[in-house]
Amino acid sequence: MAPKYSTKDWAAFLQNKGFLQLDRGTIVNVKKVAAYNSELRVVTVTALEGNVLLPVAEKVQRQIKKLLK
Repeated sequence: MAPKYSTKDWAAFLQNKGFLQLDRGTIVNVKKVAAYNSELRVVTVTALEGNVLLPVAEKVQRQIKKLLK
């Protein structure tokens, strides 16, 4: 049986590969983040089927702002 990994495990593994955990269940490729709305606390991510809005945890907001500068 294959080992099971948590979102936290994946986030730790992928953090040095250009990914960031936005909240408890969402990890995103930072290169795909097109915009950040601090009032709504969401990022806009570019996807094949169009833009997707994803929520951002409060503790990640500073990291997002730094990445988009």
